Amino acid sequence: MTREGICKAFQLSPDLLASLEAGGVLTPAEDGAFELADVAAALFNYGIQRARAADEKLAAVAGALNDALPVLQRLSSLPDHAELDGEARERATQELAAFFNSFAGLMARATAALQEKE
Repeated sequence: MTREGICKAFQLSPDLLASLEAGGVLTPAEDGAFELADVAAALFNYGIQRARAADEKLAAVAGALNDALPVLQRLSSLPDHAELDGEARERATQELAAFFNSFAGLMARATAALQEKE
């Protein structure tokens, strides 16, 4: 198959095909043509490797979050543990709320980034 045929058959952009060739994922024959079965197998294996890498990244992130969870839970109850009252309690609560809102935004962006198609 030609490069154009491969792009059409597998819905690849020419740039992506070039990138896959440069990365050694796809290799044309000496005449520049591709074997359909070879391309299908290479793309399948590449997809499996990418999925495995994504799973490993997600597992690492989940592990890091699990490690941080006890600290975040303690932090959320800081005004109680520090026995703060009045204005000091209110300021500490506001700062903690700002932190947790910011942290939630960071987690949302990180989740979106991990879920994006590469």
